[in-house]
Amino acid sequence: SLPMGAGSVAPIARSDVAAALVAAVTGPGCPREPQVLTGPRPFGHDQLAEVATGLAGRPVRSSPCAPDAFAEALLRREASPWWRYAFQTMFAAIELGAFAECTGTLARLTGRPPLEFPAALEQVRSSW
Repeated sequence: SLPMGAGSVAPIARSDVAAALVAAVTGPGCPREPQVLTGPRPFGHDQLAEVATGLAGRPVRSSPCAPDAFAEALLRREASPWWRYAFQTMFAAIELGAFAECTGTLARLTGRPPLEFPAALEQVRSSW
């Protein structure tokens, strides 16, 4: 359960973030303003559960939870105050739609599209 309400997020792979950083600082015309990096498509709770089901090989379901319940779960896991703040503000922004738009920034910086979220997760799993 995640406190993102009906919001969605377009996750981006760490390797894509790294490629964008390299391209931004070494490519022609280094951007002077912040760049928003997102993956190629947004995922809501149901879509995240589908991806997790494929990765886990067993059914996974996802549903919204209240921010307070999520904060309590973080406390039970002894997350530091910094991580609690980071997760809570990130999910609040997701609920408001801050990371749902597919920006195309990676393609503009690197000349290639971002990895699909399931492929990015598979890339991480294969590196373990």
